[in-house]
Amino acid sequence: MGEEMPWWLNPKLGQLDNGTTLRHVYKSGEYEDDVVTAHVQGERIDVPGDTGPDDSDFTTRTPSGAAREADRRHRGADSRNDPYGYSGWDWWEYQDDDGEWVPISELPE
Repeated sequence: MGEEMPWWLNPKLGQLDNGTTLRHVYKSGEYEDDVVTAHVQGERIDVPGDTGPDDSDFTTRTPSGAAREADRRHRGADSRNDPYGYSGWDWWEYQDDDGEWVPISELPE
């Protein structure tokens, strides 16, 4: 699709190839050990089944927007009500060259 993040958003995600799988593993509660996945697409995140923000031409989301959408799709009414309650940079993980899952916040500058 070739979508790129606007210049004012953090471009670190662009270090990962398009199609790179990202994941989130729920760590407690009713959803403990559940895993949701998404994919990098043009410096943004593609959540399966999501068509992107209603007020945007993008079909992908920022890390926090993707976290919010993936959580809503997985947990429904149990997801957070606060639209600003997600830190997508810490929520999503990618698999590094050693096979370890690492938060995308740890991508180098």
